[in-house]
Amino acid sequence: MSSASITANTIWGAMHGLQTFAQLVVWSGGNYTIPSVPINVQDYPRFGWRGLLVDTARHFLDVPTLKRQIDALSASKMNVLHWHAVDAESFPMSSASEPMLVKGAYNQRKAKYSLQDMQSVVAYAKARGVRVVVEFDVPGHSASWGVGIPEIVARCPAYAHNINNIPLNPTLDKTWSVLKNLFSEMITIFTDQYFHTGGDEVVTGCFENDPSILSWMHAHGMQRGTQLYAYFEQKLAQLIAPLNKIKIVWEDVFNAGIQVEPSSTLVQIWSNHDTLDAVTANGINAITSAGWYLGEQVPDRNHIHGLFFDTWQDFYNNEPILPQMTAPQIRHVLGGEAAQWGEQVDSRTIDAISWPRTAAVAERLWSAKTVTDINSMKTRLNQHWCLLTRRGISASPIMPGYCETP
Repeated sequence: MSSASITANTIWGAMHGLQTFAQLVVWSGGNYTIPSVPINVQDYPRFGWRGLLVDTARHFLDVPTLKRQIDALSASKMNVLHWHAVDAESFPMSSASEPMLVKGAYNQRKAKYSLQDMQSVVAYAKARGVRVVVEFDVPGHSASWGVGIPEIVARCPAYAHNINNIPLNPTLDKTWSVLKNLFSEMITIFTDQYFHTGGDEVVTGCFENDPSILSWMHAHGMQRGTQLYAYFEQKLAQLIAPLNKIKIVWEDVFNAGIQVEPSSTLVQIWSNHDTLDAVTANGINAITSAGWYLGEQVPDRNHIHGLFFDTWQDFYNNEPILPQMTAPQIRHVLGGEAAQWGEQVDSRTIDAISWPRTAAVAERLWSAKTVTDINSMKTRLNQHWCLLTRRGISASPIMPGYCETP
């Protein structure tokens, strides 16, 4: 090969083309070489949304670590970093409009992101063809919000034994003022058209156990915490609408029977493909993470591996589109994400746990449904492990071998 050219309809396509070309380059014996025979590659993704969720609340991930995940995403022709920014355990995001919230960080000096840090991550990702979609999960998982602003979280002694049980208090004007100020500020940093507001695992019994919330509920004709949950989601949609963002929620909102506006809401699936089927049957756009939880020892209940890292095979074989789904339904499936929750990973371990296994998800979201040869994929995934390693990502090998690095 004496020359090469890349043709694409968009700059993002050209970036993916460069990654394809990089995969053809071989390092051996101190030299980089490319195949001498003519090669013609015509390629395009099956789904437009190909992402990885990272969780910076259960363990703080420093900025270089976030940027390494972006490098790995770009190398794998994935295009979304879903930043699950805060949760019950910590609130590491700085805010000029609500500066007290960062008191919920593990360490206000070393385990928080400045506004400049956030801007840096977004810019770094954009330069590599990766979008950053931030998630502030509300109203559940909100104990960390109450560290800095105690009055905006529910007081429910019967549920306080578990930090994950504590939601925001939707009955207070103060709560809505904080949400409006924070979200209005964050959208100037996280400029993607999508904004994730969570909505999962809301322990509605906590609402009923808080006397002041229960009194407000009764005064407004509500008898059950589930009604207040619906009220919160509907009012939150009204808050997000003027911000010109499409709201993403977890499937729990849909499953609770809360009205979801198809034109302004995207639902993220985590449980199973039947839920994806139900959401799209209602004309709602969706992305899926079902079967792509990187921390699951047995992501496929019918397949048990001797080695944890062999679960990449389950991710690769996890076809999100069910046979009974109609063409209109399939058009509502925008893509999916691998999910790396942070309970047992930190900046020192996330590379090895996430990569190259996430690339198996990338392949399923990029390639045709008929591309399923596990042996071919194993060879390519092993080569990709070596490519990632050469780029400074501490990926784990999936089979015996040797990776020569410069």
